[in-house]
Amino acid sequence: MPKIERILCPVDFSEFSALAYQYAQSVGCHFKATVLLQHVIDLTPYYRFYEFPTAYEELCGPLRTAATQ
Repeated sequence: MPKIERILCPVDFSEFSALAYQYAQSVGCHFKATVLLQHVIDLTPYYRFYEFPTAYEELCGPLRTAATQ
């Protein structure tokens, strides 16, 4: 059986990611592994902003602030 040392769990603060976190934490405890969380953001609805570099920063600034909080 492979040795699991680290588990990467993406989270976006949704109900689904909360369940994924619980599962990752359970597996991590079982294997005595470190669980790493990575906050992810779906930028698909904002794809049109790629045309304007400043618009991308305007979009990501508030998202970063909310993620930090």
